Amino acid sequence: MVQAERSFDLGGARAHIEGVLEAAGFDVVRDPGEPNLIQARRDLGADSASIVVDAGGQLRYSRTRRLAPARSVRRKGAGGQSYTLTRTRDQTLAVLCRLAPEDPAGFAEILADLQQLW
Repeated sequence: MVQAERSFDLGGARAHIEGVLEAAGFDVVRDPGEPNLIQARRDLGADSASIVVDAGGQLRYSRTRRLAPARSVRRKGAGGQSYTLTRTRDQTLAVLCRLAPEDPAGFAEILADLQQLW
């Protein structure tokens, strides 16, 4: 007998996932216009990390690392407008995975793994 695959329940997992993210130092974005997403960001000095979890349990983790200090120069345009141009060199790691519907409690271990990848 084939068992039906259970789908991920974002509504039931939301409080737990957001709590884990906040405990790890992430700022959770609570956007009423995006009820089917959990979004969070963490600044790590010049580096940053972000996480998005969608209603299907798809997780996208992104970490950006600054490779060199930012360099800025000021320029004047033809019309006299002043501009500041900033050049950065960054490297980004992107990770995709699917959260298991039966175990949202395992999110803390997943987050710990993700933060150790780089």
